[in-house]
Amino acid sequence: MHETQFRIRSKFQCEVKASYRLSGDAKRRRYALDAWLFVPKILGINRENYPKYLFYRDLQTYAELHTAPLSLVDIAAIDKASPLQALSDCCHSLGETPDAEAIADFEDLNRLFCCIVSDSMQRHIRRLEQEDEAQDKDHLIGEYRHYLQQILSRFRQLRTVIETSPARQEVCSVYFLSDEFISRLVEEKTFDLLECLRRSVPHLYKETKKGLLKLIRDELHFRRDKGYDTATERERDKERLIHRRSVLGRYMESVRFLDLRMKPEGRIVQELVISIAAGLAMIFATAVAFLAHVRYENWTTTFFVVMVISYMFKDRIKERTRLYLTGKTEGLFFDHKNDIHGGAGRRVVGFNRESMAFVASPDVDPRVMDIRHRDRLSRIDNDYVGEEILHYRRRVAIFSDRFKRFHTGAPVEGLNDIIRFDVSRFVRKMENPKVSFYVLDGEEYRKVLGRRVYHLNVVMRYATDHGVQFRHFAIVLNRTGIKRIEEYPIHPEQDA
Repeated sequence: MHETQFRIRSKFQCEVKASYRLSGDAKRRRYALDAWLFVPKILGINRENYPKYLFYRDLQTYAELHTAPLSLVDIAAIDKASPLQALSDCCHSLGETPDAEAIADFEDLNRLFCCIVSDSMQRHIRRLEQEDEAQDKDHLIGEYRHYLQQILSRFRQLRTVIETSPARQEVCSVYFLSDEFISRLVEEKTFDLLECLRRSVPHLYKETKKGLLKLIRDELHFRRDKGYDTATERERDKERLIHRRSVLGRYMESVRFLDLRMKPEGRIVQELVISIAAGLAMIFATAVAFLAHVRYENWTTTFFVVMVISYMFKDRIKERTRLYLTGKTEGLFFDHKNDIHGGAGRRVVGFNRESMAFVASPDVDPRVMDIRHRDRLSRIDNDYVGEEILHYRRRVAIFSDRFKRFHTGAPVEGLNDIIRFDVSRFVRKMENPKVSFYVLDGEEYRKVLGRRVYHLNVVMRYATDHGVQFRHFAIVLNRTGIKRIEEYPIHPEQDA
């Protein structure tokens, strides 16, 4: 496990992002996530009104490439580890084997390079914001301009190679879009840098403003020379430009996300359970019919009544047997499986399985219950007020050798497993969030307004090759949405 983040994504949505490294020689890496969501019963969420299909409607999962954090210096460097050098090698190889897979590899590497440059620029600006000394800030601004110009120069030298490639028509369109995206990116991030300097270091802003604005003007002139769209004062042009920039951003960022293809799990077992239930019910019905035939004459009223009652019991036996066997086998299988496809040929590079079920307290791992009951108030909240416990299981397997093979030219370190959960169904039965009460004010008292909130406690257990890790969060929310996410410390004896 590299890193785990739990954050608010939007007003009613939270996100868990787990980064898995692919270091080592193992051909397959396995990771396990178990999450227990403790829902107060007052919210009215239970197994009867919140079935699996509603849970999966509220759940969104993604698989994203996790790239190494590179600086602008790393990208501009002329060595094999630089993604710019890998892109250059890929461009030259197009002249030898311009087949469909090579062109698709070039497109993926090109888009991934744009994402890496964007991340590096953002990281550089964030580092500059965190520096206290004006001299260090000035040095970082110099690095920003110097290495960015080197990256732009080397990237644009590839135009000649691409325009002479046998696959010119297919690869030029990809390259031109990337060129436009990087040019707009330089303009946007440089404006962000100027605003940062203007707010925090006004004297340095005045000293560096001219050079940074020149960088922006150069990119503006470059886009005009190449026929790319540029900003004007006309409202329609601004609208078109914003739309184009948004589409370009989504196109580049989409290379990070791998393709998840869902298929059901345990279908054979489900069919077997239904068959067994039908068989047991048929045995009962056949036995009753045989006995009735022996004891009563055919086509009598008594025979007719016995057969009707037999059919009624047969139907109930079938349904109750099916429910019983399904309950017994439910924990043995997952609800479905997602194959993870990546690379130019969209090959299978891994898979994940997931399942959801409401469980009783005795069936929960004792360490999880101990973490949830960290104090007496928590015990009261669970034991007396009452909580429903929702257990979500997720198992991830990555074929390391396949995964590394289709991104040999990019600094891909692993996989980000992203889970987003919408809590809007949980707020429907919440009370008014505004609560008034009285407080002392000197010799008098006054009325104040407070905010009523509810806590959805989440205990997560991650299992990797390096051991087991527990995390405890509380999603604090009310009818207007998520207010904050709090993390509680895990004592060493609980994490053991």
